[in-house]
Amino acid sequence: MVLHKIPEYGLFLNELFQMFDETLKEEVQYGLNKLEARGILYVLPNDGIVLTEAGKLLKEALSGVPEGIAHPLNPIIVRILMAIKHVGNLYEKEQKVRILPKNWEEAIKISGLDPETFNKEVHLARLAGYIGKTSITESNIFINEYI
Repeated sequence: MVLHKIPEYGLFLNELFQMFDETLKEEVQYGLNKLEARGILYVLPNDGIVLTEAGKLLKEALSGVPEGIAHPLNPIIVRILMAIKHVGNLYEKEQKVRILPKNWEEAIKISGLDPETFNKEVHLARLAGYIGKTSITESNIFINEYI
C-alpha cells in the first residue's frame, strides 16, 4: 500500500502522510520502517524518501498488481516463478518466458510443492498478473532481478 504511493523519483514524508487518512499515520510509518529495513527505500535526514535500485525493480514488478491482493509477493510465489523460469523458454523480444503444457509437471517438481498448493498459488500469481495462460510476464522478470 505504501510502496504504490511512492513515485520513482521520490517525495517527502509529509507529502506521503497527506496521501493517507490521519488515522493511518502509524501504519504508514510502520510500513516505511519495514521497507527501509528491507533495503527497498531510504528515508533521508531531510525527510525525503528515495527508492533504492531494488525498490525501483520491486515497484515495477508490483505495478500491475491490483490493490485488493494482500500479499502479492510471497516466498511460495517466488519459488513457483523461479521454477517456471527454469523450465520455460525465454523470448527476449517479447520479454516473456513461455512454458509448454508438458513442462508444468517438471515445474511442480522443481518448486518442491505439492500439486494442490502449486495450483492454488499459480492461481494467485495469475490474479496478480505474474503468470499468463502459458507464460510469465515482464513483471516476473523484474522480480527475478530483484531477488
